[in-house]
Amino acid sequence: MTDRPLRLVCVNQEDDDELVARLRAGDWSALDGLYYRYAHPVFQRCWRVLRERDISWQVTQDTFAAFLAHLPCRCGRPLRDWLFDTCARLSAQAAEHR
Repeated sequence: MTDRPLRLVCVNQEDDDELVARLRAGDWSALDGLYYRYAHPVFQRCWRVLRERDISWQVTQDTFAAFLAHLPCRCGRPLRDWLFDTCARLSAQAAEHR
């Protein structure tokens, strides 16, 4: 037995950069992969601020809409960070307007 850490490998799981590149190239099926990966974590972050299911899902949708609008930009930030920062900002704005 070795003391090496166990590495889990996911077969056929593209990283975020690959999915974003496919989306930029016009492959809209890549959005499904990104949404599947991040919709629930984004919703959970919205829920922590808003504590209302419908508003949290709306802010989640708004976060992904903002991502699509921002898609031409190549800012170099990790997608996960960008999504979480955007959902936090949009959640705070939604909380102010309630």
